[in-house]
Amino acid sequence: MSDPTKVPEKLFEEFPPVPTEAWLAEIQKDLKGADFEKRLVWKSPERIRVKPFYRREDVSALRPLWASLPGEEPFCRGAERGGLGWTIRQDVCAQDPKEANRKAKDALMRGAEGVAFLTQPVAGGCAGVYLQTPSDLASAMDGIDPTAAPVDWEAGSLSDQVAVWFASEVERLGFDPAAVRGAVAYDPIADFALGARPFKGMDDFRQDLRAHVAAMRRLPKVKALEVHSGLILESGGTTVQELAFALAAGAEYLAAAEDPAQAASAIRVEVAIGPNFFFEVAKLRALRVLWDRMTAAFGVPEESRRASLHARTCLWNKTIFDPYVNLLRATTETLAAAIGGADSISVTPFDMPYESPSDFAQRLARNTQILAREEARFGKVQDPAGGSYYVEWLTEQLARQAWRLFQEIEAEGGCIKALEAGTIQKRVAEARAEKEDQVAQRRIVLVGTNNYPNLKETMLEQVAKPEPKPASLCPVPESPTFEPLRPYRAAEPFEEVRLGVERAVREGAKRPLVYLLTIGNLAMRKARANFVLNLLGCAGFQIVEGPGATDVESGLKDALDAGADAVVLCSSDEEYATYGPQLAEAVSKATPRPMLVLAGYPQDLVETLRQAGFDEFVHVRANALDTLRRFQRRLCPTATTERG
Repeated sequence: MSDPTKVPEKLFEEFPPVPTEAWLAEIQKDLKGADFEKRLVWKSPERIRVKPFYRREDVSALRPLWASLPGEEPFCRGAERGGLGWTIRQDVCAQDPKEANRKAKDALMRGAEGVAFLTQPVAGGCAGVYLQTPSDLASAMDGIDPTAAPVDWEAGSLSDQVAVWFASEVERLGFDPAAVRGAVAYDPIADFALGARPFKGMDDFRQDLRAHVAAMRRLPKVKALEVHSGLILESGGTTVQELAFALAAGAEYLAAAEDPAQAASAIRVEVAIGPNFFFEVAKLRALRVLWDRMTAAFGVPEESRRASLHARTCLWNKTIFDPYVNLLRATTETLAAAIGGADSISVTPFDMPYESPSDFAQRLARNTQILAREEARFGKVQDPAGGSYYVEWLTEQLARQAWRLFQEIEAEGGCIKALEAGTIQKRVAEARAEKEDQVAQRRIVLVGTNNYPNLKETMLEQVAKPEPKPASLCPVPESPTFEPLRPYRAAEPFEEVRLGVERAVREGAKRPLVYLLTIGNLAMRKARANFVLNLLGCAGFQIVEGPGATDVESGLKDALDAGADAVVLCSSDEEYATYGPQLAEAVSKATPRPMLVLAGYPQDLVETLRQAGFDEFVHVRANALDTLRRFQRRLCPTATTERG
């Protein structure tokens, strides 16, 4: 009987290898003369040139990197041999410790395998779970067995104090210290970078670090140190910058520790997973390779060089408007974290941008992981990205660039010296400015916020983020030692415009009505009307599209009868020469005169039409955010933002 697993060699004789040149020739033929580089090759924010396809020859030189098995150096394919059985973690940030405890226990009963209590000293007090005394911590973990499920404490500059309370509570409750699992996310470098902890010099830094690590030795399965590399992504930085920061901060901790091997075993790296799917998969793979290389330089033995990675779906691309789209964003980010081989994952609830997460949102966040691991079966596959020419090539590219940047930071004296000099902040600020420009010009699309808005949606009454509760422990310095990194959400500038309009309407102002006067060429008027709707709708204006006027006068009458505050002429460039002056003259006689806008930018006519009376030209090359702000100032002058 023949072996069904053996493929007959003759099967492939009919399919001879196709050289890359042949594929390129076929692609060029399909492009019909268009430039291959301009149409199909794109550059990432890291300046990595990404081709449309990859072949064996692209990774032939990388074999030592990807030929290893999971659990083998350099750990590209996973830190452990086995499936992707990551820990499903639920993050809890309810202010009241007792309510946080209820949410944590509910999560553990409904599929979560670990919980994290989020608390953070901020200007004005304490954000997240209110932990100011040992009894607050006891209330938060009441009835939770840290030997059965890992308990993490993400406490920012409060972490060293929380570590003492946690160890004491474990002892009070009689748990076996050697069996307690979890993490106390002590990360003073992140606190320095965020301006949450004063830097008092390297001697104090080393002394505090060593004291904390020593105190946590009684809980050997609890990670005592954490590198929050995700704050780079959340502040607008690139994937390469996040990787380099993780290495630089980790190296700083190992250099300051009494025993680098012991410190390496105590460190966990928390990464933020962003929207660039394949880059995020490759980022986790590259980080394990780089971590192995960096820790080896400190003489750390192989068993302690496996990077412990926690992945968190980022806040950077989450939005207040059309918030259910956040579910889709978080799902792709969860899959990227799983395929990349994270050891544990937490999913940001979809309503996190505007309120303390509801039970419903937390349930969906938790179930996103359960579906991915149990129903999609990602928990049963080893390194599913392994062997993908693109992912293997990209892993090597990210690793190479990140190592080079890490070496530059080391040449400055290390992570803390680079933060003190401001070079890390400068690099991140440059990347942030580029991303902000891409969002403002809608080259990065945030569905429901800077494009494709839900015109009937209002969110002002839903925005109910709890204010920080006054607290005395670990106050945030009034003057940060270093220029701080500033995490933000990309959608915030657009949301400020729309919420400003909603706020003005709530206070009695009229919601501005924009009338789309469509006339002439059917295809062009519909296309331009749709463009304007998707642009100006992002400001929260009422948009009314006309039925298609037969002449300018009747179209303007319909607009004025509808109560238009702005009239947008939507037609073709060729017809604007006729309809534009006619409409401008008719509008000049209207009382009150509505704002007059042209959809498009016919260069030969712009100056003529501007002189005729057109106030604005909306078009694809314009900065969308600047355009919306100008419209808001003109149509809704009483609109205010939370920033004043």
